[in-house]
Amino acid sequence: ALLGRVRAALQGLGWPRPEDCGAADLAALDELHIGGRDATDLLLRKIAPDVPRGGTLLDVGCGVGGPARAAALTFPQSTVLGVDITPAFVECGNAINAWPGVGLAGRVRLSEDDAAALATVGDCSVAAAFMMHVGMNVADKRALARAVFRVLQSGGHFALFDVMLADDSPGARERLADPEHFPLPFAQAPGARHGCYVEPAAAYVEAFTEAGLELLSEEDLGAWAEARLSRMVTHADELAEDHSEPSGLAALMGDEYALSAHNLLQLFRDGAVTAVEQVYWHPKDFSESVMEDG
Repeated sequence: ALLGRVRAALQGLGWPRPEDCGAADLAALDELHIGGRDATDLLLRKIAPDVPRGGTLLDVGCGVGGPARAAALTFPQSTVLGVDITPAFVECGNAINAWPGVGLAGRVRLSEDDAAALATVGDCSVAAAFMMHVGMNVADKRALARAVFRVLQSGGHFALFDVMLADDSPGARERLADPEHFPLPFAQAPGARHGCYVEPAAAYVEAFTEAGLELLSEEDLGAWAEARLSRMVTHADELAEDHSEPSGLAALMGDEYALSAHNLLQLFRDGAVTAVEQVYWHPKDFSESVMEDG
């Protein structure tokens, strides 16, 4: 069903045979986060100096594989692994990888897995890793951090881009607990039952540094994300006013897309949430010292 929606959305974008489109042509559909391909490119630049020729990259919470395919194009000598907890995303993403126009089935492999476990990924097996709009749905961020540390090679970098609680908003948690502000693109309703675990940037830093990673940089991209989200919402509203068929992500994500995007935009405007990019490093001497201590 999901692959069928992707095909229909691509046909609406002018591809009568969706299988002929290239990986770069999918950006309007397969980047399931604020900022789309631009946000992915920004994040990949942060890990670029660290990716050795032929190294393996990991996309934690890969969705239908958009950022993983973007990484494969950015690092043409590398293999990219993607993991996601939603079987339909994995199945759809792997099918897209095999399309003749995409041609990445041999270099981009997606698997069903929990981001907080990464059971399908071997110890010290990836040169660099990244995660986009996933942490908001992960309850145990310490387990997530330990899993990332385990699979990352010494000296490797891990970059993330997530929606987070705004540090300077005392009522942020209350807003995220109010059903009036839902649905959101990443949660149908508030609370653990619906997988809504939005936390401030400090909670991420605490979890990842406790696991053994070192924070290299942190940038609040809230204003940029709000502007990009506003453009998305305006476009969706214009299509609705013209009684036009939804396009892009709106066609893929279904009827609640516009409402959920509106609700998230309002949380940005209210100062309840922001978008933060963090880059971590796996210290070369950390795992060595742990082995010596053990």
